[in-house]
Amino acid sequence: MRKFVSSFAALAAVLVISALPASAEQINLQYTTFGGNTPTTEGPLTPAMGTAVVNGNSAILTSNNAEVGAVTMDTNGLNNHADFVSLFFDIKVLSQAATGYGQAFGGAQTLGGVRIVQNGIFAESFQLMPTSATTGYFAFRDATNSSAQSFGPIGDYNINTTYHIQLDADYTHHIANAYINGILATPGGYALRPGTGPGGTTSEIFVYLNGAAGSDVHNSFQIGDTAAVPIPSTASMGFVAFGCLAFAKRYRRTATAKLQLA
Repeated sequence: MRKFVSSFAALAAVLVISALPASAEQINLQYTTFGGNTPTTEGPLTPAMGTAVVNGNSAILTSNNAEVGAVTMDTNGLNNHADFVSLFFDIKVLSQAATGYGQAFGGAQTLGGVRIVQNGIFAESFQLMPTSATTGYFAFRDATNSSAQSFGPIGDYNINTTYHIQLDADYTHHIANAYINGILATPGGYALRPGTGPGGTTSEIFVYLNGAAGSDVHNSFQIGDTAAVPIPSTASMGFVAFGCLAFAKRYRRTATAKLQLA
């Protein structure tokens, strides 16, 4: 999906740290791109596609059509060569259709997701998979991009509930992991997509929301620091929200990303 710079102002990122190694380097990022799809157009966000409303340290994405990628937001200018990347954010589904999605993996329909992109390939794609108008489950797309790998009961979600998410992309061992509310939801991990690996460039974090046909529901979720509390971390780094990268050099080069919209 092509990226377009919207008329929205660039969103400056702010890093909040509570236990970062002294040798860490802080790199500020921006969410500068909002876009989406209509049946005939892919480009800057328009009312026909939906809305992206920034509110404090979070953004609410809402779809106005039945298109895949009806609303998107993206980083620009990432140039991260770390071999281990952790992304932290809060997410809350506000409304969703039970059926009618144009994107499915292994028969399971997709509300939207968050992607960590390396070498122009989404190394891992964290998915929201509705099972009704009020419930669903979190999953990864598998390495072949043909099905969704669910996390089991710990990965189930309800609408209007905030979940603290940590996504790890381990390029050295070629696995992805997810933590839900601080608990590992993917024991053993899942394979990253082919074409990713050590020494590559993590170039963007991409967020998208699909629409659904045959329903009056405008799909919507809130992403960012929606709860304004620290996200539990297994790496002894207490980060809140989303929007920056910190690089730590210990046994390998490590990046920690957080979504914070300002």
